[in-house]
Amino acid sequence: MAARKAATATPSTLERWARFTHRRRGTILGLWVVAVAVLMFGMRQYGGEFTGDFSLPGSESQRALDLLEGRFPARAGAEADLLFKDARGMNAPEAKAVADQVISELAANELIAEVESPMRIRHSSPATGLSPGRSSVSTAARTTSTARPPKKS
Repeated sequence: MAARKAATATPSTLERWARFTHRRRGTILGLWVVAVAVLMFGMRQYGGEFTGDFSLPGSESQRALDLLEGRFPARAGAEADLLFKDARGMNAPEAKAVADQVISELAANELIAEVESPMRIRHSSPATGLSPGRSSVSTAARTTSTARPPKKS
């Protein structure tokens, strides 16, 4: 008698939804495709551009950045470490040529304020995890200029 009662009980809302979506799975899939297409269209039509600008007015970090820009403008931008590594060692002429080419290309960029050559500065130490003679690090400092590079078409 208990088994018969369980069979006649009304299904839960989740079970009814599962049966509905399973019976109409083609329609549901089509609705998902349409929804994604509408969202993508809306994103392209009404979405803004991505920016890398960041500021928190009144925060300690913002005050420190403002102080750097006022007193040390050449060092107020972001910095990036470039790792050059060659199995033959960084003293090999081919490795030096590649590193010099990359450094000269960076130095020619108007958004780069300063580039330190790894041939003059040695950062190879146990603290950096670099093997002496086989790898070296160069630092490139970005200017604080808000000018954007031209968009490639």
